Amino acid sequence: MLGLQTLVFSHPVLSTLGLLVGFAAVGMALTSKLPAQNDFAKLLFSLGFMDANANLKGPVGGALGTLAMYDQLRDSQFSIAGVGNAADTTDDTLFSTSLQANELAKNGDEYVLEACGSTAANGNNKTIKVFFGATAVLSSGVITSNAKKWTAYVRVKRSAAGTQIANGEFTVDGTATTVNLTTPAEDLTGAVTAKVTGASPTTGAASDVLGNDWSVVRRGLAS
Repeated sequence: MLGLQTLVFSHPVLSTLGLLVGFAAVGMALTSKLPAQNDFAKLLFSLGFMDANANLKGPVGGALGTLAMYDQLRDSQFSIAGVGNAADTTDDTLFSTSLQANELAKNGDEYVLEACGSTAANGNNKTIKVFFGATAVLSSGVITSNAKKWTAYVRVKRSAAGTQIANGEFTVDGTATTVNLTTPAEDLTGAVTAKVTGASPTTGAASDVLGNDWSVVRRGLAS
């Protein structure tokens, strides 16, 4: 093991992998999550250091140590032209992300949900919401903004395996119009869907709300 560890640390590309091997050499098992599209995660999977569910583990059994991951980008979507609501009065999904089970493993771990877009050039009633599971953790309320830019920012923090606390702020045309505090009750041992929606709740006009960007970041506490 020492020879392999020395070899890996001497290789500039595999230096990070060398850290994992070094930890394993002193009996530590590493468990974490990496996004499926991450090239380094693919390397670890090909070498047998990661399973198909993106669980990263050392070759020595026993959960004696944990590799904490900080500001981990879980999803990033965008549309230059914009994704619009349909020609109806309901909340229509602009972007959504399916979050894996058990990603928020400890109380205090959190997701950061961010979205931005624009409103159509008219005075119609419009609504933008961000959902975490079944809970609207942020809502613009009914706005009539005419050809304006909007942003939404939400933090969802684990308080227990089945409860969370969320705070968010909605801004349109540079002015914060809504600040929300909610308490979702999603089962984090299962998958949860996060999404941003747009609606034309009175007129039912298509593309009264456009979404241009959406991202989800996971923040984990150190062990």
